[in-house]
Amino acid sequence: MPLSQKDEALVQLFMAGCHHRWDDLTEMGQTCYSAGCSVPEVRGCIRHLIVAAGYTTCLAAGSRLLAAQLLPVDTPGKVSGPPGNAFELVFDKVAPAVRNQLHQVDPVLGAYISRHAYGDVYSSPGISLRQKELLMCAYLGQANMSDQLFSHIYAAMRFGSDREACEQAMDIGFQRSDANKDEPVEMALRQLDMAAFKMVREFPKGAPEEPEIELLDSSCVCIPELEDAPIRSSGRKTKSGGKSWAAKLTPILTGYYSDVDAGLGGLGGLPTP
Repeated sequence: MPLSQKDEALVQLFMAGCHHRWDDLTEMGQTCYSAGCSVPEVRGCIRHLIVAAGYTTCLAAGSRLLAAQLLPVDTPGKVSGPPGNAFELVFDKVAPAVRNQLHQVDPVLGAYISRHAYGDVYSSPGISLRQKELLMCAYLGQANMSDQLFSHIYAAMRFGSDREACEQAMDIGFQRSDANKDEPVEMALRQLDMAAFKMVREFPKGAPEEPEIELLDSSCVCIPELEDAPIRSSGRKTKSGGKSWAAKLTPILTGYYSDVDAGLGGLGGLPTP
């Protein structure tokens, strides 16, 4: 079964963001709404750019849609608390092996990926796990990331997408890419064949019901309030009535650099390097 109009529109929007096609984003966003997408789905698609393309790309894409008045309301996401179980749902039986592989590459990066990318971003509402996996198939195929693509195709299939839908999502990714496509296309089709074969072997009666994210604390999904910035301009009063730390620090630093210029030690008369 081919991609639904809604899923196709979300993949198009996602890939336009991944490739920094800023001039296309407004049209893609409008297409999403014409296809029946909700604001939470469009925001969820844009937020998922964090996983594939990073914070700066996500911010730029969101800013462009906001300026075009295509993000009329804020929608909740998972912003704190224990990680959701998206990592375990996506990687299923091989989750421990994937976690170990990430740790071997870089323990800190592995924690970022499992706890934030999956524990927060993947575990947020907006778009379903099946839709998130279609986005990843589109991105990873054209990026020639064969070591990651198979798991996401297989997850997309386990969550309800068939071979045709996954292939169509990857086709959209290739259409958006300017890179040489020969090797990535061959690789992607090979991974697609392997995932489809495994699906038939593991689930001869068809894909199971799409799972739902489990959260230990549902209050972690919210629209966060803006916290007071700790840094204030010099001399501005804080809410408590006292001067900000920046205002208090300014005369100290001024004295320090005056001493240095005079050839004396810095703070406390300590010698400068």
